[in-house]
Amino acid sequence: MRARISSGFLEEVQEWLLVAGWALIFAGTTYAMIKVTAVEGWTRLASKRIAAELESVKKGKFDFASQQHLLTSVDSNGDDDTGDEDAGDE
Repeated sequence: MRARISSGFLEEVQEWLLVAGWALIFAGTTYAMIKVTAVEGWTRLASKRIAAELESVKKGKFDFASQQHLLTSVDSNGDDDTGDEDAGDE
């Protein structure tokens, strides 16, 4: 069994679905479809709000460690998956 659909086939399927008004999304281990009309009214993201952060990344001065907490998933019990009992106590 394949863990993931080949990129060529996936692009072809995405094109056909888009013509039919659907968007196909790959989310790590699964695929999802959503009607394009359902997301057309969603707020658009723009990089203007993070221009300063992007500039600091370009200059090699961005503090990535300050954002590490955003990469930690939380299980259904509300516990993080880091195994670090002191995580988040700062």
